[in-house]
Amino acid sequence: AEKAEALKRLKEIRKTLAFYPNPSKLQDKELLYLPHRRQSVIEEMEEYERVSLELGGEKAELEKVLRKIEKRPVQHIRLEDTTSALKSLGMKPSKKEVLNMMWEVDENLDGVIDWEEFCTNFERNIQDRSGLEPANFYHLVQVMI
Repeated sequence: AEKAEALKRLKEIRKTLAFYPNPSKLQDKELLYLPHRRQSVIEEMEEYERVSLELGGEKAELEKVLRKIEKRPVQHIRLEDTTSALKSLGMKPSKKEVLNMMWEVDENLDGVIDWEEFCTNFERNIQDRSGLEPANFYHLVQVMI
């Protein structure tokens, strides 16, 4: 929610800056106010830069994690990956809970979820009209999307 609010605020700042023909020519001390704004353009530019730096740091961290994942020889979702995802959402699952969640999806019982099993799980849950299809892993992924 905080990230969404920051992104919303960035969009507002961008709209405000777009109102001026060339905001980069503004003097540091010069305060130009829009009638519907409480912040000066300079203050909004500074806030835009601050939030951009924060988001840039998060982007760099995500890219680092993605490179680490891509270096794995085989692309499977492991027990550790699922546990980490649940913890990042504020949950404290037991190993048994995570194993059960993965077992619902792991068709060949090799202890990991491969791409085919992942897709099969999604298809089954999307097409499920009875509500009987095991959906814990599906819901986890939906929340993360």
